[in-house]
Amino acid sequence: MAEVEVQRILVDDVREFIAEKWKHSECELCGTDRWMSYPEPTEYIYLTVGSGHGPVVFSAQATVAFLPLSCINCGNLRLIDGRTFEQWRRTKELGATTSSR
Repeated sequence: MAEVEVQRILVDDVREFIAEKWKHSECELCGTDRWMSYPEPTEYIYLTVGSGHGPVVFSAQATVAFLPLSCINCGNLRLIDGRTFEQWRRTKELGATTSSR
């Protein structure tokens, strides 16, 4: 049950983040303003970071977490950087904690 609650909170936070941060939610390709989390709205996707110099090293430091959103109409992808999103969540939690005192 706790896992379902954590998932619901993440989905709600993504929606709140978009509402607060995105000034224009319309898809830049087709103009639709309906987005879905992909593949699941409850987890990060990790992109391996590498340079053109030498072999790619797979480690936690060589990955970037992000939340992908897909336009329901045309499939255009937008990526929300996981670090930026988590910083926003921490700031939001601190604000909620101090205002409830």
